[in-house]
Amino acid sequence: MAAEAGGIVVTDATEARRYEARLKGALAGFLDYRRRSGNQIVLVHTEVDPAFEGRGVGGGLARFALEDARRRGLDVVPRCPFVVAFLKRHPEYQDVVSTERGVCEHMDEVRDVTPSANGCEDCLRIGGTWLHLRLCRTCGHVGCCDSSPNRHASAHARETGHPVVTSLEPGEGWSWCYVDEILVEGV
Repeated sequence: MAAEAGGIVVTDATEARRYEARLKGALAGFLDYRRRSGNQIVLVHTEVDPAFEGRGVGGGLARFALEDARRRGLDVVPRCPFVVAFLKRHPEYQDVVSTERGVCEHMDEVRDVTPSANGCEDCLRIGGTWLHLRLCRTCGHVGCCDSSPNRHASAHARETGHPVVTSLEPGEGWSWCYVDEILVEGV
């Protein structure tokens, strides 16, 4: 299924587990999601290419994801800060938001740690590139986000069992638990 508004075409790229927005054929942005057992979809992260900012790409992605969930009878678990803000401005979508309020016991285990590197530790070692950096709140490992080609932060979490990362991006103050798939502001 695809939807078009203002020249922005949004589709569900199921294999990539994300909604993609294209403008004149070029990838303008995406919204990552995870399906949970049952009828839930977790909206994880929205990213808009800086060349397309201010053109309604993020809003188009959020609107499409919420309408798609409504059409498919899914409950939305909004973990992406952009989607959370979108929902505050658009109460007409509250009927698809899950009433489940997850509690993450792993946030109690968060420690003050020193970052292991000034970039993605693993990308620096292999000559890779990254988009955004995440800090493991158990050991200080710095890894790249799941929007980066190598996804080192989530790989580190799987390999070590360290569940919580914090964004190292300027102006962002949130943490993510890989186990419970919960985003928490200010941790």
